[in-house]
Amino acid sequence: MYLPREISRLGFLECLKVSLYGYGRSYREGKKIHKRIPTGLLASLYVLKVVSIDVNPDDDERIADIKDVANELLFLRTLMTVKLYFPEVGLLKVFTSVQNFKFTVGHQKQCIISYLPHEVEEEFEKQENYLKYRNGKYIPIEIQNALKYTCAFFLERHWTVKKLSELGNENMVELKFCLLVECNELQTIIDGGEFCTGGESGVDKKNRLKEISLLDLPELVSISSCLCIAPKLERIIIYACPMLERLSPMELSSNNLKVIKGEIEWWDSLKWHEFEWSGRQDYRASIFVELERDASLMDQLAESGNSLQGKI
Repeated sequence: MYLPREISRLGFLECLKVSLYGYGRSYREGKKIHKRIPTGLLASLYVLKVVSIDVNPDDDERIADIKDVANELLFLRTLMTVKLYFPEVGLLKVFTSVQNFKFTVGHQKQCIISYLPHEVEEEFEKQENYLKYRNGKYIPIEIQNALKYTCAFFLERHWTVKKLSELGNENMVELKFCLLVECNELQTIIDGGEFCTGGESGVDKKNRLKEISLLDLPELVSISSCLCIAPKLERIIIYACPMLERLSPMELSSNNLKVIKGEIEWWDSLKWHEFEWSGRQDYRASIFVELERDASLMDQLAESGNSLQGKI
């Protein structure tokens, strides 16, 4: 797929959505197509409000294309909504003023989102401001800055992060959805030593988090170090987190919490401190929903996504 230069004549075009999947290098060379988006085309569409560009993550030429796109979009003063894939995190910093964004950052070969059922991806995609960060090795300032405006965050295969709070508690108060997948060093979301009740982080009072999904985190030992970090939390999904052996009442103290979904073997092996749960054992049992081993994990996640429709 490529854009013909003639599109630049649509001077009053306000919405442009395009997919750059399709024709490879040999086709473009045969047709003498030098760029899939001709230089200057986007900058000439001076009243554009919405831009959505999907690219093939396996295409080695995507980096140059996206760099050119990013530079041209900077000149569009009317731009309000952008959906883009950034192979390099540095490109993210040029879009700090966009009101609504859907950004994917990092290499995404063999990513779990490709195998998620349509319903789960659709729920994530419908959010106003979402950020997907994949295969990271450090915590870039560009990601931290973008998180300040992010409602849904998907962190996959980060290779070094041990606590989600390394991204900055103060940067995550707008989050409603948090999906953490295959982060092999992750041990907890919030470390108790970094948390100050009612303090500058404001995590306990301001946090808008409604759903946490923790999938395939081999070193996770605690959700939030026995602290209440999400007073509006409605749902927790936990899968393949073998080191998570305890859930505290404070971590599950949201009055809105309706479901904890996980493997029955994991749930039955949890070490409950019954004196902490005095009088709440029935409630604890009532909110657990089993993830069945014989059924598709992704189909069950889809069911979880459907149940939240209309609550956002």
